[in-house]
Amino acid sequence: MPVFPGDCQGIANAEDQAKCTEAAIINFVQSNASYPDIAKENGFQGKVFLTFIVDDNGKVGNVEILKGIHKSLDDSATKAVLKLPKFTPASQRGKPVKLKYTIPVNFKLR
Repeated sequence: MPVFPGDCQGIANAEDQAKCTEAAIINFVQSNASYPDIAKENGFQGKVFLTFIVDDNGKVGNVEILKGIHKSLDDSATKAVLKLPKFTPASQRGKPVKLKYTIPVNFKLR
């Protein structure tokens, strides 16, 4: 599995490292996704489901919306994912490989 930079890199257990990375991805994306004014004004809320690839160099790309809410929220979620830092790439048999992630991005009005 790819490893999120920072705290997740120091975890020796692969399963715990994968859980840490998944939580870090979701936390990072949630923190970096803005709530567009047009979506607030129209009361749009819910979860955007998207997929992206961490390539064999650890870079994030190929973001696709699987289930969107509104273009403004979908775009905000996409932009947040593209801000993800470079990962330690996944590896298989000692060689770096790309890996696809699917995550939800929650937008909720308060």
